[in-house]
Amino acid sequence: MNKIIAIDGPAGSGKSSTSKAVAVKLGFAHLDTGAMYRAATVYCMNQQVPFEDPISVSCAILQMSAEKAIEISVSPVDFYLVLGGVDVTKKIREPEVTKNIHFVSSNSEARQYIVQIQKELISKYNQEGIVVEGRDATDVLAPDARLRLILTASAEIRAKRRAAQIGHSATDIQEIKKILEKIEYRDKIDSQTNDFTNATNGIIELDNSDMTFDETVDKIIELFDNKVD
Repeated sequence: MNKIIAIDGPAGSGKSSTSKAVAVKLGFAHLDTGAMYRAATVYCMNQQVPFEDPISVSCAILQMSAEKAIEISVSPVDFYLVLGGVDVTKKIREPEVTKNIHFVSSNSEARQYIVQIQKELISKYNQEGIVVEGRDATDVLAPDARLRLILTASAEIRAKRRAAQIGHSATDIQEIKKILEKIEYRDKIDSQTNDFTNATNGIIELDNSDMTFDETVDKIIELFDNKVD
């Protein structure tokens, strides 16, 4: 049986930090699928692709794939992302990238090219162990993963956690409300291309609204260990 853990879930559920921690504890590789879409967005920006034109976007991503332009780290503790020989690890988190990423992630042809790159990486590490995190993880990228998991929490809890991450207190009601609105909008956009809210066909849903970070990590490892031949 392979050693693949596939984790999806809504924005702010903690899937990124949790999946990295799980990978560290198990000594597994870690694939941040969202980072690859961000890199693809940077590629389009560098090529001055008009994002509103889906054909231009898909052609650009096809070219990026043909060039094998993306080099991504699968280390959960030493992440880097190189695009065309240039380190874009910090750039992929810039607001302009966040603003335009949905033009790539919602483009069906572009997704096909990126999914193929991701599947090749997963295949390379499926026996050594890899945690795959992000959109498409449980149903498209690793449908045969030993553990397929949707990590979720209530929208209010996710908003409070995100607020804490950026330095706001739990009593900052107005800021939490703004973050909640952004999370709900992100959920709406993401759900148009991937159903990450319904655990079906063997996918386990883990609601960590009332769990600590460490409890969540330990529970996922427990679920994985229980998935035996």
